[in-house]
Amino acid sequence: MEHRIGRHILREDGETLHLRIIGDFEMEEMQQVLSVIDSVVEREGCWAVVADVREMSRVTHEARQLASRWENVKLGYATAIFGAGLATRTMIFLISRAMELITRKHSNITFVKTEAEARSWVKAQRRFGR
Repeated sequence: MEHRIGRHILREDGETLHLRIIGDFEMEEMQQVLSVIDSVVEREGCWAVVADVREMSRVTHEARQLASRWENVKLGYATAIFGAGLATRTMIFLISRAMELITRKHSNITFVKTEAEARSWVKAQRRFGR
């Protein structure tokens, strides 16, 4: 199932979500994405994300705060991000650290160059029971 959230695209593939972020990522859009992931958690029991951030501009402060307080973050077993430059990798790293401090659970996040690498890494994480 595919969801259009603002300019962004979120596609469900079982417990794995494929997210393409285009431009700014606002709090309202973060709420909608987290709502979709919540429904995946209800159905599948866990979640993973393959994120394409090649066209992402920024994640607003409010969206970052919302993500850092999200309850189901602890049920995610893998997030693979491709297309991230240094500034984006730094921002995502800081968000994930905030989430780790709040949830006391390690964020299993990796940055790769291509979508194929991202998909392969997420698949391997599931296979290894993370």
